[in-house]
Amino acid sequence: NVVTTPLSLSISAVPDEYLPSGKDGAYWRRMLTEMQMVLHGCAVNKDREERGLMPVNSFWLWGTGLTPVCPEPSVAAVWGGGVSIEAAARYAGCKFSDLPAGPEMILDTMKIDDVVIIVLSDLLDVATKRDFVDWQDTLARVANGWLVPIIRTASISTHVTIDLGTRYRFVYDTISRLRFWRKERDFSYLLRSPST
Repeated sequence: NVVTTPLSLSISAVPDEYLPSGKDGAYWRRMLTEMQMVLHGCAVNKDREERGLMPVNSFWLWGTGLTPVCPEPSVAAVWGGGVSIEAAARYAGCKFSDLPAGPEMILDTMKIDDVVIIVLSDLLDVATKRDFVDWQDTLARVANGWLVPIIRTASISTHVTIDLGTRYRFVYDTISRLRFWRKERDFSYLLRSPST
């Protein structure tokens, strides 16, 4: 009887708003506090600090319930995302590959009607630093290096969903191409400072 939140949804917000909640939420919040106290005096952390590394000072609890039974995979391949995404992809029976330097290799190996997941965690990584200028630079690099080439080479039947991990999601599909009255926009509007 606890409600938890994926770390990716809470990373750029105030973490306290996403701590365990529900009937048993208070119990798990107390457990988190206990874990922090144990970690504070842990020998491993003292060793990390002596080596100039950041200490491990908390856990993020997420996930409840039973492991789901996976249906036949509808995704041809998953690219990038690290060990947790790799584990999920393999559990679901999907082919997993490390993210290449650019989208060309992925586009070259795709067949018509393939569903492919590309995990670009760059923006999520910089969101944790709360550095808006770094986030702008990273978004520009992701947009020019990944999003624009993918959309430019998309075929008529291609459906592209781009989740930036920051509450922004873009969908580019057959319907999008039929909206000829819409003014074409690039991704630069996301690069404006929060005050504009």
